[in-house]
Amino acid sequence: MTECALPHDVDQPGYCAGCGLAIGPAPPDPQDPPDPPGECGRCGEPSQGGRFCEACGYPYEPAAAPPPAATAPPQPSTWLAVITTDREFFESTRGAERGFELPVTAERRIELTGEVIRIGRRSRRHRTDPDIDLSAPPADPGVSREHARLLGQPDGSWVLVDSGSANGTYLNDDPERIPRNQLIPLAPGDRIRLGVWTVITLRPAPWSS
Repeated sequence: MTECALPHDVDQPGYCAGCGLAIGPAPPDPQDPPDPPGECGRCGEPSQGGRFCEACGYPYEPAAAPPPAATAPPQPSTWLAVITTDREFFESTRGAERGFELPVTAERRIELTGEVIRIGRRSRRHRTDPDIDLSAPPADPGVSREHARLLGQPDGSWVLVDSGSANGTYLNDDPERIPRNQLIPLAPGDRIRLGVWTVITLRPAPWSS
């Protein structure tokens, strides 16, 4: 027989004939812990409500996926060094005031291959034979015999190193020369300025102006 909470005896669920209170199953205690999530997906052991199975250590919930690792931008498979004379750079070096005249020459393109590309002026006397020779007429008088180097990296990129030049090496529009004998990472489109008028721009190949 169902009992009223006061209590009154009643013959069936519904409402108490003595006081009119609703008779039914007791509501769940809000303080009661939730039911365990089931059984372990690996060993079948009933869950005790934790995050891991107490029998085998298997997690009941999958671990959060780690954030994606940052990836470096892809590097061109082949790079070109595009060599030109630059009036703006010539003016910044005060080439005219020093008695030089800016030559008008066609651009040269040299494909970067191997691990080291040397930039400078060829000299039989000093036995220097750079890969990018800036002694060809009209020779840039501000370039050292062993001015700078380009070093190929395992990921296909290149870095610039000033080899201890007399007049310095500049990158893009930075008015300060790069430090000597330090690795400076390069990206496509970077402009290496050296000598009195020379600018070497790195381009991915194939490339057309």
